[in-house]
Amino acid sequence: MLVDEVSQFDVELTELCTYPMVSKKLRDLVKPEEKGHSYAHEHMCAAALSAGTGYPELDELMRDPRPLRFIFHLLSVTQPEEYEAESWQLTPEQKIQSVETLRLEGNQLFSQKKYEEAIDKYREALGRLDTLLLREKPGEPEWEELDRKNVSLYSNLSQCYLNVGNMYEAAETASEVLSRDPENAKALYRRARARIGCWQLDEAEEDLKKLALLPNNEALVKAEMAILANKRVEFNNSKKKTYSKMFK
Repeated sequence: MLVDEVSQFDVELTELCTYPMVSKKLRDLVKPEEKGHSYAHEHMCAAALSAGTGYPELDELMRDPRPLRFIFHLLSVTQPEEYEAESWQLTPEQKIQSVETLRLEGNQLFSQKKYEEAIDKYREALGRLDTLLLREKPGEPEWEELDRKNVSLYSNLSQCYLNVGNMYEAAETASEVLSRDPENAKALYRRARARIGCWQLDEAEEDLKKLALLPNNEALVKAEMAILANKRVEFNNSKKKTYSKMFK
């Protein structure tokens, strides 16, 4: 076929037995909400689809099979060197390399202040790491080596979420870092800031106290402790106003 050419194929019913299942799988793979997640190769059979495919036209075809006409319109051609493979198409070795590529792309976007786009890159890298970790036994050297790659990705994510004002995600991703590296100063600082933003003041103070035990953080801790103290005053004043209105 040539670009912009249209071709038509008529397919008999006997050749379409597996079409609904194949079509469902392909449609699932390109759903926008699927982006950034791993693509598991799930087992599918007619019994598994008894509740429906999730696509009305495919469900109708399963209830009332019929010959189909397929029409293809070739819009463009992507050369092999121009094609970026999806995560599920990569070998484990390619997937490991792609994790580093995505991290570097995320860093570049971060430096350009494109934080939402950087978040997408880091999340995609984490999803690919998850699929690789599932292939290894937890605690084994191979698993540990892969899991260490999570630290920089979650750390960068935490800073991105801080920059876009998503404090809950910033705290959660910083916690992922600290679960692997409890004395990570950047993660303690970022989680403290995020917790202050979430009004989790006691928890933020605990993080700052831990950060104070690590070297070269005195100025950061002092500044955040001052912010925390102001937040406590603001919180207490707000609470007093609320109580006074309740008992008027």
